[in-house]
Amino acid sequence: AHVVIAYRHSEEIAQAMAEDVRSKGTGLPVRGVLANPADIQNLVDNINTFGRIDILVNDAACNQFVSFQDLDGMPPELWEKILGINLTVPYLCIRAVAPSMKKQGGLS
Repeated sequence: AHVVIAYRHSEEIAQAMAEDVRSKGTGLPVRGVLANPADIQNLVDNINTFGRIDILVNDAACNQFVSFQDLDGMPPELWEKILGINLTVPYLCIRAVAPSMKKQGGLS
């Protein structure tokens, strides 16, 4: 398998994951902020060097507990950040890989 590992902060962990994958295939860590369309495109460009995209795993997540008694503890900016990471980023990544997957006969 060819596995591209997107990461934002932890290069050490991404490198270790890539090394683990390399025992059975190709592992390539790619740094980026996936809320940034240019970084998403860079990720897709790196994936495309392997010739095809068969699987996309959206695994980034963000959360912060706020009790219902303290809803002011979650300002709109935090709410937007959580929604952005948990919903918008996966959507943008899916949109970015969809053309390649459609060409391969996927996403029917």
